[in-house]
Amino acid sequence: MARSYSIFTSILTSLFTALAALALSSGCAAEPSGSADTGVDAAASDAARFDAARACADAASCSDGLYCNGEETCSAAGMCVPGTPPSCDDGVACTTDGCVESRRACENVPPDADHDGVADAACHDAGGVALGTDCDDHDATRHPGTMEVCDALGHDEDCNPLTYGAIDVDGDGHNDAACCNTGGACGDDCNDMLMGVHPGSPEVCNNVDDDCDHLVDDIIGGTVICHAGQTRACHNASCGTDGLEACADTCLGFDGRCVATEICNGCDDDADGAPDNGFACARGTSASCTVPVCGTTGTEVCGSACTYGTCVAPEACNYCDDNGSGNFFEERPLAVNTASFNLSNCVSGAYSLYGPGTACGTTPSGSMGFDLWATLLDGSANDQAGALWFDPGGWTQGWGPTEVTVDLEVTAVTAGGGAEIPLGGWAVIIGHGGTLGLGTPRNRGIPTTVTGVAASWFWSTYDSCYMPTAPPNSNDSVRFTPIRGSGIGSVRAIGSAMDSGCFSGEGISGGAIDFDGVATGTVTQRLQLRYTPDDPTTSATNEEEVRIIASSPAGSAGATITYTYVPSNDLPIGTTPLRIGITAGTFTQSGFTSGGPPPTLVFGVPVRARAHIFNQQNHSLGPPTFTYSIPTTRAGLCP
Repeated sequence: MARSYSIFTSILTSLFTALAALALSSGCAAEPSGSADTGVDAAASDAARFDAARACADAASCSDGLYCNGEETCSAAGMCVPGTPPSCDDGVACTTDGCVESRRACENVPPDADHDGVADAACHDAGGVALGTDCDDHDATRHPGTMEVCDALGHDEDCNPLTYGAIDVDGDGHNDAACCNTGGACGDDCNDMLMGVHPGSPEVCNNVDDDCDHLVDDIIGGTVICHAGQTRACHNASCGTDGLEACADTCLGFDGRCVATEICNGCDDDADGAPDNGFACARGTSASCTVPVCGTTGTEVCGSACTYGTCVAPEACNYCDDNGSGNFFEERPLAVNTASFNLSNCVSGAYSLYGPGTACGTTPSGSMGFDLWATLLDGSANDQAGALWFDPGGWTQGWGPTEVTVDLEVTAVTAGGGAEIPLGGWAVIIGHGGTLGLGTPRNRGIPTTVTGVAASWFWSTYDSCYMPTAPPNSNDSVRFTPIRGSGIGSVRAIGSAMDSGCFSGEGISGGAIDFDGVATGTVTQRLQLRYTPDDPTTSATNEEEVRIIASSPAGSAGATITYTYVPSNDLPIGTTPLRIGITAGTFTQSGFTSGGPPPTLVFGVPVRARAHIFNQQNHSLGPPTFTYSIPTTRAGLCP
């Protein structure tokens, strides 16, 4: 301010010096020298109107009517004399002194450097009295009468340190501490957008200075023990991990819960009451589960990586590895059941007939009864095959044997020379998998799509050991045939080396009556096939056993043969679905081309073959009785 004032004074002094020089040159008097006022004074001169050579008669004739250049007079010599300007110097350095013609008076003006219309309060008269009220003549926004504004800079708008822009946003009766005048009064609310925070408010544990004493969460005696949200390092001794413990809800100490980053260790590292949370499971715990393949309810244990291991269950009798041992052999003692079933139908449900000559029907068996038959070959053609399949769906090969007994009635439709012996035969099958259907007449109707075992009754065969010189033999023998699906093996075909008499030990007599189609009309043949799977709980391997009992006529003393073989586990324990099949086939064959009968001689005749299902006898007193001809038994079963 002093520098600005000095420049202003210098300018005015130069101006008035020039004016004084002009007055002297005009013959007018200048301001008296030796004045104590160093301010700028406005001097007046009438030199411009009058000159020293002007003649006058009196003072009135010399007057220019102006005040600020003094009153002119007429000298005794009759010449006009300029007037002496009034002295406007007030002796105050900070004022601007001058004569105001319109007022015909002197004027002494204190400075207003910021041009806000209010004089500088720093300018005082000779008695020390301030000539203005502007407390900061370099700030146009600061002078008496200006509205006080709440600001953090402490700006005093109205030049009154005792006033400030009072604001109470939260309405708690305390003004915002941001409202302040530098060196003067201020508000005392340290947080005015939050109600209840002000001097005198009770301190609570919330990480806020509630009472505005510049201490946060000083609950007792102005001493801060800890504040809300504060943590410190700690060691979780039970888990052996380092973590942080937080200030308690009262801010009177730490809560003692050492919270660490949760790791897979079976411990509650983060002290939330749940060990190993964030992982799939808590290490060492177990949960109920379902064994995927077996469908049984078991238990899974959470391992060292906090993931569940294999679901295992106590071994149940279900032909499945419930306990995860790699097999289901532990359930052997549980498989003690025996199930018997009597075939009583041949057209609906789980029964199906295949072949053009098949039929299901009854014939009278007496005045009060009838028999049910499943016809496989109806004798209408020389080359014919038929099959009856029983496919219950829910049957499974148990630990013990599966046994089926079939009575088949066979009849040669025509008879004639010795060459007309029936070719082909029939079979009883215990099998599974593949697609049910019908094989070729030469294969006795056995399909290649089913895996299992078969007992085949050959009515006659070509003896390949003596081919091509010998005619077919009417040996009426029974043989065992392991059957497999496509890609594993094939059934033994009639007329091939596989079905010849050259394989030792497999042919047995079917009974007292040979079915040669010449001497015999109708013959009832019985085949009983029993299959026992390998027992995996024993040290021995490949214990599969097949036993065949054959008799003709049915019920007579027949022959028995037992085979122990290695059929690549055709029907292992647990095999499902288990199916029972009865097939038959007959065909013709021309004679040999050399060393034997002429090629024009045809061997084979049509055959009618039908399986006996059951016999019903009605009684005049009491209910009827039934005799079933195809009983099926399975042993060593699970419940």
